[in-house]
Amino acid sequence: MGVARYPLPVVPSGQRLEVVRRLVAEATAAHAARNGGWRESLLVRNAAMVTLAITTGARSGEVSAIDLADWHRRRRAVTLHREPAGRGPAFHEEQPLDDTTTALLRMWLPHRTRVLATLDGGDVPALFVSLRPNSRAGVLWPAGMRLHRYGVRDAWRQTALRWHTDGEHWTWVPTRLEQLRRPGPG
Repeated sequence: MGVARYPLPVVPSGQRLEVVRRLVAEATAAHAARNGGWRESLLVRNAAMVTLAITTGARSGEVSAIDLADWHRRRRAVTLHREPAGRGPAFHEEQPLDDTTTALLRMWLPHRTRVLATLDGGDVPALFVSLRPNSRAGVLWPAGMRLHRYGVRDAWRQTALRWHTDGEHWTWVPTRLEQLRRPGPG
C-alpha cells in the first residue's frame, strides 16, 4: 500500500453531482420500502450525512456534532460547530441547505425516531445516530447513540467500497469523504 499524498485530489463538481444523484436514488428506494429494517435506515442516513457534508463542506467531526436543534427547517440551514485545527478558536457557522439535502434530512427523521424508540431513557440530541449496537474502547453502546466522527467517515467508506464492487463502473469514487466535501474544479 502506497503512502497517501496530501492534500488528496478532490472530485470535480460534475462527478460530485453524480454521487449525490446515486445517494438520492438509493435513499428514495430504501425509504419507499418502509419495512423499517436497519439496512434501509442506513441508506437514508448515509445519503443525508454525505449530501450534507458535500453541501456545507463540513468535516466528519462537524457532521457528527450536529444536533437536531442545529437544523433550522424553516430557514433551510444548519449550524455547524467549527473547530479549526490549530487555526484559532472554535466558532458556530450557519450554512444554507439545498432542496436535495433538506429532503434527505426530512426523509431521515422517521428512521431516526424509530431507532430512538428502542432506547430506554431520554432522547438523544444528535441528528445522526448509530443504527446498531457497537463498542468503543471495550464498552458496548446501544443503537441510537450519537454517531462518532469515525462512524461518519466509515459510513461513507463502506458506501464507496460497495459501489466499487457492484459492477456499475463507480471505481472512481473516492473512499475518503474529505475528497467529496472539498470544492473541486468544474
